Amino acid sequence: SLISISSAQVHKQLNNASTMLRILQHQVRAQARHGAFSPVVQNQIRQIWGLAQMWEGWIANRFNTIDEGRLKLIGPDRITSEWICRLEGQVGLHRPHHPALTVIHNYNSLPWLFQTNRGTAPTDGVELFAIDASVANGIKDTGVMRHLSLSGGFKRLQYINFENSPDITDDALTQGIINVKTCAFLGLANCPNVTQQGVQDIVSSLPYLKLLSLPEDVAPETIAFNGTLIKTLPPLTAFILDGETLAVPN
Repeated sequence: SLISISSAQVHKQLNNASTMLRILQHQVRAQARHGAFSPVVQNQIRQIWGLAQMWEGWIANRFNTIDEGRLKLIGPDRITSEWICRLEGQVGLHRPHHPALTVIHNYNSLPWLFQTNRGTAPTDGVELFAIDASVANGIKDTGVMRHLSLSGGFKRLQYINFENSPDITDDALTQGIINVKTCAFLGLANCPNVTQQGVQDIVSSLPYLKLLSLPEDVAPETIAFNGTLIKTLPPLTAFILDGETLAVPN
């Protein structure tokens, strides 16, 4: 079934609840030292906090899965666009009879929803050109691997920005992004769990890669670029989608 609610909205509510529980837990501990609360009450607070964290993790994983029926109906480019927009990222689409890039950041604004929500396969030739997940919430390895390893799509996907994604690791690169051979720009700054080895593996496997932003702990001089003209960018200068423009640093 289709879900129009943004997962980021759910995440925000869960994060708020987790923060409140964490503060309450600290208060309980502080007061318990003075005999204000019993160990039983403290244990109950810990259990509630644990349940909130488990629920948050379940929501994140749910939004990083693929509905096989939906995939069969709309194809890899559209289902990946839906995934990014549900997580409050944005995508750039090439659409027939639209000379400018169509930038979508609201899931409910995706142009094929009205038709496909009725079970009708889309007839337009939409192609995914850019992914900007730098402001997305809840990007996971599983989502990257499942979506970007889909066959039969991504013939024009050139810009992939996963900056500020703390939960992705080398697996997202070597089992997901590595399949997008058309990739020319890759944003990985502020991805603390991506390592030098993961970056090296992806650089060696993307023949058209020209622009690359690196995680903080990966220095450009540690990467063997094999003679290719790849320009490394400092953090937070990755391309962004703004209106109908694609802003890429020179």
